[in-house]
Amino acid sequence: MDEKMEMLTMKHNRLMISLALTSLVLAALACNVPGHMPPTAAPTLSDAAVATQVAKTMQAVGDVAAPTATPELVVTATSEPAAPALEGLRVAYSDANRDLWVWDEGEPPVKVLDTGDVVDVKLSPDGAQLLFARSLDYAAYSLWVMGADGGSPQELVSADEFEDMKAYENAITAQPFVYDWVPGKKQAYFVTSPVFEGPGLVVNDDLWMVDTETGDFRALLAAGEGGLPYFSPDGEKVMLATSENILMMNADGSGLSVVKEFEPVLTYSEYMYYPSVQWRSDSELAAAAIPPKDSLAEDPQDTWTGFLTLAGEAQEIKSVPAYFLSAAVFNQQLNAFAYLKNAGAQGENRRELRLATSLAPGSMADAVFATGNLEFIAWAPDGVRFAYRDNGEDKTMLGQVGAGRMQLAGVDDPIGFAWIDDSSFLYLQRTDESWKMFTTRIGSDPVEVADLGPVDASFPTYSFVK
Repeated sequence: MDEKMEMLTMKHNRLMISLALTSLVLAALACNVPGHMPPTAAPTLSDAAVATQVAKTMQAVGDVAAPTATPELVVTATSEPAAPALEGLRVAYSDANRDLWVWDEGEPPVKVLDTGDVVDVKLSPDGAQLLFARSLDYAAYSLWVMGADGGSPQELVSADEFEDMKAYENAITAQPFVYDWVPGKKQAYFVTSPVFEGPGLVVNDDLWMVDTETGDFRALLAAGEGGLPYFSPDGEKVMLATSENILMMNADGSGLSVVKEFEPVLTYSEYMYYPSVQWRSDSELAAAAIPPKDSLAEDPQDTWTGFLTLAGEAQEIKSVPAYFLSAAVFNQQLNAFAYLKNAGAQGENRRELRLATSLAPGSMADAVFATGNLEFIAWAPDGVRFAYRDNGEDKTMLGQVGAGRMQLAGVDDPIGFAWIDDSSFLYLQRTDESWKMFTTRIGSDPVEVADLGPVDASFPTYSFVK
């Protein structure tokens, strides 16, 4: 093994993950998935029906919402279930049989590709094109583009070309680990990972750019030079998260610099922790949260939270005692974040959901919103509402900064939850026999969009624009 290959091997032995876990992470489509931009639509709370319903059911309790003092609030449909008014919503998805579909709100889903080899799909920001990976045997991968209304798929990166990107002599080939559209451009990016015989995953920390019209592609960053990319909403800047720092550069690859360094985080498993980066919608500021080196130490340090500026500076907001590897999740406006804190003895799975607001360094407000076996899901685009799970009560909940909470009735154990706008959301659910996709509007019952196929087949994925 030559010196360069040895250095790459030493660097990337840090990210071995079981294939089962990897499939869940990549398919769940959480908003924190690298390269997945948050919804850009940010309506106000002026929707009359929703505002009235929420005003009636959500009790304002001041800065601290004490779980014992706030009554359980449940919303049920008052009329026959009807599809949410989601004009302009388009969803692309791969079903459990690995075929490709497009659904426009108000219309039945349309199958646009019937090949049984689709791995994942990303809908372009204008909703006109589909970017998707294909692999029949998970041993050879290719990247394709096609019109969302159908047509002939065009291959962008072939299986042979991915094989040339593997970076390890003992690898079979390489696959696109994360990929998506560059905001505002007819370009896509992807990061590769080598495929080995047997379980395990290594990320190459490279960055490739491909023109989806001409098919031309090039390496913007060679293996080991980059990380997991987060493009600014205007497509001009990129934050790159690695296991030991956060980098920033221009979208053309120039001006690469280190913004924040940190000690590698112990995960007590065979992968290394990469922090998520959240851009503000105006592309002028980003933020991140980084756990301490050892969250399970006898006297662990707190999780660092801070802003990442375009000047290449990391400005600490405050360190918070976040639950093991849960870090903190910023809203889209970067004026608040949520985190979980242990609130009981080891093994009790009891945690506080805490909201940090007024994020001026040194004067951050931090208050308990709820306590229990909790899991934070996602902020709404308005940065005020959010969804979370109370696993102890088996309920999916809606919370609001400065107010109370209510149950999202009928939303049972959602997977891949994503807000469409401030009042509606999209998610997958696993039933006894099949995967299903639902849309829901606050105050209404969930509406089934599609049956995605048997649960013993592949994990469905989706992407949407509105």
